[in-house]
Amino acid sequence: MDRHQKITSEVVGKIKNGKVVLYHHGKTIGHIPLDEKLPHLEEGYQFKNGDIHSSLIPPSQPSPDSYVSDCDLGWC
Repeated sequence: MDRHQKITSEVVGKIKNGKVVLYHHGKTIGHIPLDEKLPHLEEGYQFKNGDIHSSLIPPSQPSPDSYVSDCDLGWC
């Protein structure tokens, strides 16, 4: 009797050399070849030469003028 266990939720994929390499508990179990037509990415992302690129620049965080206030009182 053939016994199979569903492991889909335990499989992890990493993009390497134009393919998604599939891992189960750190062991390579297969791969999915990628081509220019396969990935459906959100706006600002692009699949090119087997890699995913982002054209979005993360928003910069404003830095405070000073990390303390009222230094003229002499306690900082």
